[in-house]
Amino acid sequence: MEIKGKTQRGILRKIKSLQLKIYENRIYLEESHEEPVEMYPDRRSMVSLEQQYLAYAIRGYEEAGGVHTLTKAEQKSGGFNERLDSLQRLVLTI
Repeated sequence: MEIKGKTQRGILRKIKSLQLKIYENRIYLEESHEEPVEMYPDRRSMVSLEQQYLAYAIRGYEEAGGVHTLTKAEQKSGGFNERLDSLQRLVLTI
């Protein structure tokens, strides 16, 4: 992923593209009940790499003078992750 020399608008477009790819791969992983298609890298690895690229792109956007605001989904997941750290006990009933 190359963002050097791109404008704020170009970087923001790349950020949106990465967010969409991450979303699509997560949906596939969560909802797919079929045998996984053999591919390299696998979808879990792709999500991990895309998240790293996304962090890099956001940092580049902010260095270019942009102000990144979290989406509603990012805000929700951040709140969930914070609450998850304070979780002391989890009971599953079948």
